[in-house]
Amino acid sequence: MEVESMYTKYQIAKVQNISLLDYVEGRGYELIYSHSDVRLKEHDSLVISNNKWKWFSRNIGGGTLDFLIEYEVRGFKEAMQTLLGEKGIDENKPQYKEHIEEQHESKKLSELPYKNNSSFSIFFIPIGI
Repeated sequence: MEVESMYTKYQIAKVQNISLLDYVEGRGYELIYSHSDVRLKEHDSLVISNNKWKWFSRNIGGGTLDFLIEYEVRGFKEAMQTLLGEKGIDENKPQYKEHIEEQHESKKLSELPYKNNSSFSIFFIPIGI
C-alpha cells in the first residue's frame, strides 16, 4: 500500500494550506522580515511569501507540506502526521486560509456608515464672466 494513499486529497490540501509562517515561527526558526517577504536567517535564499516558499539557491519550493519534506527532509507520512496534529502541532491554531478570510471579511451591515437619504443637492451653475 502506497503511503500517500493513506491520506485523502482533502487532507493533503488542508496541510498545504496550513500557515507556513506560523509553522516556522512555532519551530523556532530565526527569520528576517522585510516588507514583502520573510527569509530564513540560516538560508537567506529561502523566501516565504503568500504561504509558499522558494529556496532560490536550490531551485525548490512549494507549500507547507513540501517545506517539511524538502527542507526538513521528512518522509511524506511523518510530514502529514506532524501537520495534521498527530505529532504535536496544535490543530486549533488558526490556519493560513482562515487568516486571509478574517483579514478580508466584509463588514457587517451594522458596521457600515449611515446612508444619508436626504434629497438635498447642490448644483453649480456656471456664469459667464
